[in-house]
Amino acid sequence: MKTIKRCIGLMMLSLVLALSPCGTATMGIPASVQAATVEISATSATLIKGQTLTLEITGTDSTVTWKSSKASIAKVNSKGKVTAKKKGTATITATVDGVKYKCKITVVTPSISVTTLSLTVGNTQKLKISGTTETVTWKSSKKSVATVNKNGKITAKAAGTATITATVLGKKYKCVVTVTKETSTTVYVTETGSKYHQAGCRYLADSKIAISLSEAIAAGYTPCSVCNP
Repeated sequence: MKTIKRCIGLMMLSLVLALSPCGTATMGIPASVQAATVEISATSATLIKGQTLTLEITGTDSTVTWKSSKASIAKVNSKGKVTAKKKGTATITATVDGVKYKCKITVVTPSISVTTLSLTVGNTQKLKISGTTETVTWKSSKKSVATVNKNGKITAKAAGTATITATVLGKKYKCVVTVTKETSTTVYVTETGSKYHQAGCRYLADSKIAISLSEAIAAGYTPCSVCNP
């Protein structure tokens, strides 16, 4: 009988605790609340002089203060907008609730090797972008006149004008290419001689074979000292 009374007493005590204000207050409160992760939108970036980038801090509503380690290279305003000023490296620091978040900014100043170029049909020339190791994409405005491959090598296809554009970090660098037809000079050789001549040279009395100057030179002929072609 005592055992039964003890069991009933324990059951009633448990029921009282479950219905008490303290009991209901502790139920439903999570053991822990996970804090939002505070992050900076980029920890490193490369910009060309004059370009801008807006950095952001996410995961908090607290006030953010911004500072540049070298404002002469990359300055930052109170909104996190970074402006590239000159070649070099600077660190942008955002401070939130005493914690610092950093982004390394590298400012580059690319340039194209030439801005104008003259080629004859069939000739090639390679353009280069210096001042950066970033990826460069190449494009021709008129492939029928001049093509360009992924390495900046131009091939002259037909007479005309084409603009070759190199794009680096969104900025364009251009070279205007003028292509002309090859104008070959005609000279003359004899059947047995080793010189090339102008049309009226006296050494052409016995034989006179027309040939282009480039072909004559390639074949080993040398200019006549009399007619000076």
